[in-house]
Amino acid sequence: MNILIGGGGTGGHLIPGIAMYKEFQKNPHHKLLYVLSNRDEAYDIVHQLPPEDRITVSLKGISRKLSFSSLKQVFSIAKAWYHSHKAIKKFNPDLMIITGGYLSNIVALSALLMRKPLYIIEPNSAAGITNRFWAKRATKIFTTQPNPTYIPKEKIVLTGTPLLYTGILPVEEAKGVFELRHQVEKTIGISGGSQGAMAINDMVLSVIPTLVERGYHIIWSLGTKEYDRLAPKLSFLENAPYKDNVRVYRFITQMNAFWSAADVVIARGGAGTVSEALLFKTPVLFIPIHQSPDNHQYLNAKFLKDYNVAEIIEEPSLSEEDLLNTLSSILENHHSYQSNFPHLYDNPAQKIKEYILNDQIKN
Repeated sequence: MNILIGGGGTGGHLIPGIAMYKEFQKNPHHKLLYVLSNRDEAYDIVHQLPPEDRITVSLKGISRKLSFSSLKQVFSIAKAWYHSHKAIKKFNPDLMIITGGYLSNIVALSALLMRKPLYIIEPNSAAGITNRFWAKRATKIFTTQPNPTYIPKEKIVLTGTPLLYTGILPVEEAKGVFELRHQVEKTIGISGGSQGAMAINDMVLSVIPTLVERGYHIIWSLGTKEYDRLAPKLSFLENAPYKDNVRVYRFITQMNAFWSAADVVIARGGAGTVSEALLFKTPVLFIPIHQSPDNHQYLNAKFLKDYNVAEIIEEPSLSEEDLLNTLSSILENHHSYQSNFPHLYDNPAQKIKEYILNDQIKN
């Protein structure tokens, strides 16, 4: 079976797509092709896709606001589609999968013209523009949340979101990945996503001395853009007495070690974070992007907050005091938070694969 997967622009779109690639790759009879942006190749995880299995498209991000440049953006998508469609047509996929983001339009348009089944992975509480546009055309839509907006309910299949690193590690082994001592100290994981989160990073920078004084270990993924901005400000850590308690990274790829080592994670409200928290049963302090499209980051976070396994601080009210107090509360009641986690979505990638293959056999 020939399977085409498309999605990129952010780690949140790439990770589910690459996870599905690797899941289908387990069967040598499947031939796979992945459509991604030339900018996506900056992410280390892309190297898990063999170069011969990639179609790399030169395409910039698309603005959500209508303006004079919108016509130019539509033209750039059409041009990118024209150059990639020949390769897609030659590959002749039996089915296509998209994970969202502007790049997915290229795959979905080819699916429409070639009359191929189209499957969508939508992990957010509110479907993105691309996924909602193609939702009516899709055969099925795989979701993490029961009722994401802008998607026909009859097309929803609850599976969870595919992840790349799913093996839960013993705490000692996980801390060893980051060269942290396995002792009684609690560990705080911090991640603002693949690009990074300025509001979170600046706040963490100001409270690091307090966190370390309280005996916490810190594993801090700054994000690719944020690392360059903050690197000069982090030089003080080299000579700080608590430098052995803090680990700073541009971007962490081995997220199973990150989540296995952490007692609590500070993060935005991305769908990937929700899925990882559900898998690793790790409480989260969410600081959603203020006014994210359709407020989807807050709604993603609220999904876990309603299970009493997470807390939310909205960005406009973020302060050192609130951050420190909320972290302390989570860590003091850690067992209670962990025991509240629902048992949802065992092995989403495998579940999606099996559903698609069975669906194709029926049809």
